[in-house]
Amino acid sequence: MEIYLIRHLKTKGNVEHRYIGTTNESLIKKEAQLVIIEQMQNKLKKCQLPDMLISSPLKRCVETAKIYFSDIALQLQPKLKESDFGLFENKNHEELQAFPEYQAWLESNGTLPFPKGESRESFLKRCRDGFEESIFQAIEQHKKCVCFVIHGGSIMAVLSQFSEQDSEFYDWLLKNGEGYQMYLDEKEWKEGRKKVLRGIKKL
Repeated sequence: MEIYLIRHLKTKGNVEHRYIGTTNESLIKKEAQLVIIEQMQNKLKKCQLPDMLISSPLKRCVETAKIYFSDIALQLQPKLKESDFGLFENKNHEELQAFPEYQAWLESNGTLPFPKGESRESFLKRCRDGFEESIFQAIEQHKKCVCFVIHGGSIMAVLSQFSEQDSEFYDWLLKNGEGYQMYLDEKEWKEGRKKVLRGIKKL
């Protein structure tokens, strides 16, 4: 099975380098992102057309999915929403400098739970569960190509847990509107193996 993982396009919060997790922002104007949109559309024309399209329910992902795949029915997967950044939500680095909780989080290399938000472990488990649910459904329905339009953190969570490569969470960071292409071994998946995402390359 062919898999695409695509990060949503830019929102106002992304432009201002804010921690945008649960904040349900729309995208900034399409005209301001035409270069990345056209680049991705040209790459997708050379790829197999998805027969299953899955998105986080947040506006920025739904809107991106409709830009890239306007003619394909969209399914929502709530478990692939971005992390809840808690106290850091909708704030940027400069605004958080005075928070001791922020300094402690930075010093932990992002491994501490977000104050009043979600822990890394909880986020990873949620994304793992959401990805597994969607893949099981795709296999049951005999899908050949599945595209996920989700968040940067969600993509990192999926790949750090399911990639056959020996990689860490932040190794999979993508810019807005970018994505990865890969293949999933259905036989190994059915056998219960988890490190089944192979041939991963940037779109």
